[in-house]
Amino acid sequence: MKRIILFFLLFISVTLCFANSSALEFYGVGKSFQQREDFPSAIEQYQEALLLNPDYADAWIALAECAYEMDEYSRALTCLDSASRYYKNNLQIQHLKGFCLIGIGDLVGAKQIFDNILKKYPNDVESLYGIAQLQALEGRITSAEKYYNEALSRDSNSKKALLSLALISFKLGKNEQAEKFINQAITFHNDNPEVYYYAAYINVQKGKLIEAEGFVRTALRLNPKYDKANALLAYILYTKGNYEQSVEVCDYRISQNRNNSDAWYLKACSVYKLGSVEQTIKSLETVLKINPQDEIARYFLEQLVCENLEIEDSRRENYAFYHIESAKEAVEKYNSNSALFEYIRALQIHPLNLKVRLSYADWLLNEGYPEASLSQLKFIDTQNLISQEVSDRIESYDSLLENTISKRWGVDPFYLDKSRISIGLYHSNENLSMLHAESSSVCSNLIADSFSAFPYFRVKSTKNAIKSYSQAFSDARKNKYDYFGIVSFDENARENTILLNLYVTSTGSLAKTWTIYRTGNRKLSSAVEKLVLDIVSAFSIRGKILARQSSQVLIDLGKRDGITLDSKFIVVKKDEVKNSDIGIGLIFNQDSELGQIQLVEVGEDVSVGNFVQKGFYDRMNPNDEIFLISQENIGEKSLDVMAQTEITSPEFLQMLNSIK
Repeated sequence: MKRIILFFLLFISVTLCFANSSALEFYGVGKSFQQREDFPSAIEQYQEALLLNPDYADAWIALAECAYEMDEYSRALTCLDSASRYYKNNLQIQHLKGFCLIGIGDLVGAKQIFDNILKKYPNDVESLYGIAQLQALEGRITSAEKYYNEALSRDSNSKKALLSLALISFKLGKNEQAEKFINQAITFHNDNPEVYYYAAYINVQKGKLIEAEGFVRTALRLNPKYDKANALLAYILYTKGNYEQSVEVCDYRISQNRNNSDAWYLKACSVYKLGSVEQTIKSLETVLKINPQDEIARYFLEQLVCENLEIEDSRRENYAFYHIESAKEAVEKYNSNSALFEYIRALQIHPLNLKVRLSYADWLLNEGYPEASLSQLKFIDTQNLISQEVSDRIESYDSLLENTISKRWGVDPFYLDKSRISIGLYHSNENLSMLHAESSSVCSNLIADSFSAFPYFRVKSTKNAIKSYSQAFSDARKNKYDYFGIVSFDENARENTILLNLYVTSTGSLAKTWTIYRTGNRKLSSAVEKLVLDIVSAFSIRGKILARQSSQVLIDLGKRDGITLDSKFIVVKKDEVKNSDIGIGLIFNQDSELGQIQLVEVGEDVSVGNFVQKGFYDRMNPNDEIFLISQENIGEKSLDVMAQTEITSPEFLQMLNSIK
């Protein structure tokens, strides 16, 4: 019996030794893959090791490191939790956990980890990196620079410190210093492709595309499978106008990963520049199949559809479907502004979609606008595809609305020209986005299209990027816009920022600046919606007199323009009201004031008021102008930063975070 027990124990010992030996071999192979930055292959080897020995703590840590390098932060944290069962208070685990928490956005948790380490070990370099990264994420770039310099003083060859300081120096406008740090990184790490990648990125931002291409090709010689470097090369070729070569690199990236949505997107941009609209549409459709949340790709596709497809093209219905569903979702959440934007967008894409018009008509009715709802129903009637139910509704509402202001005064609101403010929108490529080429153009067009919900404004976006402010100023004067705006767009995978500087065309002076930051799946559309609403609210309500009957006058403003019964207006001679030369405002000569209007009845699009003349003579006539005086700067806002202390470039932060 003892012999049997001894034999069994010996068998168990040999089996365990064999298992551990095999696990060690898998671990060693995994390390060799990890050192070559082939992280997927390394992960396979570490998982094999852990199948043989689930208690292999070093394999758990190595698996976490690979997951972190691939930006799979949640997976890395799970691996670190497993490793922590065997290594208590291990600094390597704590460091990596802190950086993973930064990756998932838990900045408070990350700060707590690094602060605790620095209390015990004040010279801990990795924790200094962590605090520096947190400072940058909070918009404290100068403070981040200080911590990175402190870390560099303790480790003068540190790749992470040198590259981080190069990026920060460039961000702060210290170009010579940025170049110095890059050169140091190349000197100490001339066999590391990541160093050349960041050297290329900084040169792209400087506009030095030839130098950038040289650096990125060096990175690819060191690691031909370096996907980020291939992405940057494709972007550089696109920016240089080498569209065929850009397509070739994109196709290579796609061959390595068919679901590489950003490669499909840049390919779409390149083939569009080559003149193939249909192929561009197909590539953008592929992007949205892979990543339905890619708003830039979606709005780029929709702009191509609106510009190039026939109104009757059946594909328009499919493209409008997204906004129909978004409108329904907004209605369910009682978000009337979003619902309005989504219905307008759906109708821009597919004007003949009668189901959308019917839904829009129902929404207008629920919002308290039966006249506008009836107008939509009558449009459906003109398409000769009307149902008995819609016919009955038209007849019913025609009868109910027989005594409206517009009917009594013989005015059809549908044909009123309410446009008062003209704005030309221009975009610059100052913030070059590698995630989406032409993103500033797409954003600018979307802003202009979104103003369709507000007939008070006539907004047009230019197709090509401007090279300078003076170019925009000159073009705005040529087109006689009241104002012109320059749009800058910046993004990463999780967040985006829109910056719009609005200028007075007559003088070229800055009128107002808006900076809108958003994160989440609908970050672009929500930022544009916020921006448009803020711009609308910044302007004084302005209208004109349509007709008069004795002392009563009909004006072209109503509930849909934000007018209430308490609203009072000044009446000024036609063409005597001018835009202020500075800021957003109106100016007129006091001699041009003709009197005031107190409203007695407010309709949806027109209202009736009593006119009280100023002076002895009654000089007021139809088409004279009016503007609101009883409320000032209604809802005016200029900055929305979502509780951030400072808006920092999302792409800059992503690049800083990606330095491992």
